[in-house]
Amino acid sequence: MKQGRDTHQIKSKAKTSPFIEKIMQARLPERFRLPQITPFTGKSYLTEHIESFRTYMELHDASDTVMCRAFSLTLANVARLWFKQLKPKSISSFTELSDAFLTNFIGGKKKLKPPVYLNNIVQKEGELLKDYIKRFNFESLQVRKHSEETTLNSIMQGIRDKPFLASLDKNPPTTLADFIARSDKYVDVEETRIMHEAAQNAKVPAKESAKKGVDSASGKKREDDRTRDDRKSDKRSDRKFSAYTPLNKP
Repeated sequence: MKQGRDTHQIKSKAKTSPFIEKIMQARLPERFRLPQITPFTGKSYLTEHIESFRTYMELHDASDTVMCRAFSLTLANVARLWFKQLKPKSISSFTELSDAFLTNFIGGKKKLKPPVYLNNIVQKEGELLKDYIKRFNFESLQVRKHSEETTLNSIMQGIRDKPFLASLDKNPPTTLADFIARSDKYVDVEETRIMHEAAQNAKVPAKESAKKGVDSASGKKREDDRTRDDRKSDKRSDRKFSAYTPLNKP
């Protein structure tokens, strides 16, 4: 009886669902968990949303039909409304679903920068070498597809660390792997220098505090000595003047 009700519900949903019947009949795995990604509302970058969803599903070995069924659960607001308005039985694969998604929300597609933008990424004054390389890597993700040679030339042009720059000029690396391996040595030197400077700076306040403690103790000792001398002087004065006759005595 229960099986009959389930079959009826599936057929009922299939009439309004954008998926073909084969997809609608597919069941989600018992231990399936939705990907922990921010729901797409129509305002974020749709390509990033799709790639995040696809990567998660592939890692969990989800089938194409399961990806179709689960994708709508990552949509919200106008994006959810768009999904409900898709033509019934118009989607037979996740590729078709993602294409329809991209076409509708094309305005939300992230615009990548041209490769020449990499030349603008320069190591700032006072910026650590490792921080510059990390920032360059992040910025390069915002750039359209480019060759390894373009990346290598751009990141080397942005270097302002004089010792490392001199090494690059003397023996230019031919691959990014070679560049990173050589940069690691200068990053280590940089971090060692920072640790040394921090240790030296920590010693200065300690010496000043110790000196103040000695001065404070010496000052207190001098004050105690002065107070002791004053008490002795007062006693001598009392003995000295006690031998005279008071001036108002008849």
